[in-house]
Amino acid sequence: MGGWGSGIILQSLAAILFLVAAVWLALWYFIPAPPTTITIAAGLKGGAFEHIANRYREILARRHVTLKLRFVQDPLDNIRLVNDPKSGVAAAFLFAGETNSTESPNLESLGRINYVPLWIFYRGPEPLDRLTQMKGKRVYVTPVIGKLIGPILAANGVNAGNTTMSALVGRPLAAKALRDRDVDAIFLPPIDLDSPFIQSLLRDPSIQLMNVTRAEAITRLFPTLHRLVLPQGAIDLEKIFQPAT
Repeated sequence: MGGWGSGIILQSLAAILFLVAAVWLALWYFIPAPPTTITIAAGLKGGAFEHIANRYREILARRHVTLKLRFVQDPLDNIRLVNDPKSGVAAAFLFAGETNSTESPNLESLGRINYVPLWIFYRGPEPLDRLTQMKGKRVYVTPVIGKLIGPILAANGVNAGNTTMSALVGRPLAAKALRDRDVDAIFLPPIDLDSPFIQSLLRDPSIQLMNVTRAEAITRLFPTLHRLVLPQGAIDLEKIFQPAT
């Protein structure tokens, strides 16, 4: 009896060990361990995404994961790289509305990171607070948000048939064109308020920041956008309260 019982126990242990080994092998084969190195497309060097990417790199380093940043010359290359399985890029930072599930069916969104303003600067004696007022003017729209802004302007009756759309490339050229009166308004991609580039435009007395009074209606029609309110004093309050030297 004792020998028979011992045999049953040994057979059971062997079966359990075999089952554990099979499960471990299946998990190892079908569910590989997370990678220790990830490459992410971080947009333009010195652009809006570089600061965010560096913060992610610091956080992942605490988990012993190395984050490599891939910078591009053209902001639209972010989409191209993350869509290309041979690029080595596993993820990318994108602005809302740059692509969708039809154009990029293999991409998965991990969610929104934060909200940053989409800036509209203009110059001229006439206050502008509605996009319909852009009709007939000389407008620059940066390529990275052209796909998003185009339909919004069209919904407000502004198109290439009745408005001059500038083909300038680069934010510094756009700012120079506005200051030199070569364009009447510029649409800039989401950039942090603290950016020196944005601050230089905000503090230029010859340039105005557009207050879009129909922003709520626009966000209802285009849900990739959200209405953000920049509190009065957010731009120059810190200057008012600087300590005397």
